[in-house]
Amino acid sequence: MSYVHYSTNYVNAFWDGTRMTYGDGNATYNPLTSLDIGGHEVTHGLTNFTANLVYSYQSGALNESFSDIFGTAIENYASPATFDWLIGEDIGAAFRSHSNPNAYGDPDCYLGTNWYTGTGDNGGVHTNSGVQNYWFYLLSVGGIGTNDLGNNYNVSAIGINNAAAIAYRNLTVYLSQNSQYADARFYAIQAATDLFGPCSPEVIATTNAWYAVGVGSAQAGTAASISTSGATTFCEGGNVTLTANAIAGTTYQWNRNGSPIAGATNSTYVAGQVAVTLAVLLLAVLLLHQTQHQ
Repeated sequence: MSYVHYSTNYVNAFWDGTRMTYGDGNATYNPLTSLDIGGHEVTHGLTNFTANLVYSYQSGALNESFSDIFGTAIENYASPATFDWLIGEDIGAAFRSHSNPNAYGDPDCYLGTNWYTGTGDNGGVHTNSGVQNYWFYLLSVGGIGTNDLGNNYNVSAIGINNAAAIAYRNLTVYLSQNSQYADARFYAIQAATDLFGPCSPEVIATTNAWYAVGVGSAQAGTAASISTSGATTFCEGGNVTLTANAIAGTTYQWNRNGSPIAGATNSTYVAGQVAVTLAVLLLAVLLLHQTQHQ
């Protein structure tokens, strides 16, 4: 449900837990009913009924950022000819930017330039949203640069639709009320793994985009390999040792038939099964890497 023509000279729009409400703006701003603002407010409703991110400090910044992300994705889908990376530009002037958060006084790097540490605006929810906003931009279109922490980054583009799919799964499946930026990184990588597979270009780009905005480490881009020792065909009572190449900063989870094997989180796993060939076993074992929670 939406209400329009709210109040007088009201330059705002909001979700109140039940409905969306839009002001008519003032002499400077047109009514706040543009595609990206509408998508932004609808997403607050989505967030309310999924992750329900607490509207303060980092969880609140994520809340605002997801609304900007999907407001932008909706504008791209509905009006690709006029799409841009600004929020609210169609009502007279933009409020924020995905491609250059600094231009609007927002940070593009965690704890970097313009990062807000005060208590105003519920702990800077609109300001600090710039970090994930820039992550989404880099993930969509790619980019090379040096962030405010002095880290050189290189992010490959995966396109706005794939980036939005990762963000959507992160928000609706994994994040919870008090999630922080570290959680957003960790579960975005997991969401990318779910959608595109471990070691995929999308997982690597997702990881590197978070590194670019100052959250977590970079992805080396090296797919894990598996070596074996022991017989390649074995009967009941036998086993085979599977060893993944150890990449610095990597964590492991071995799966069987798509389900995690409890306690199998080292680079080496000893597997045993009744009369099964190694080739079949390897197809049933999934190695995940570079998903450490930082």
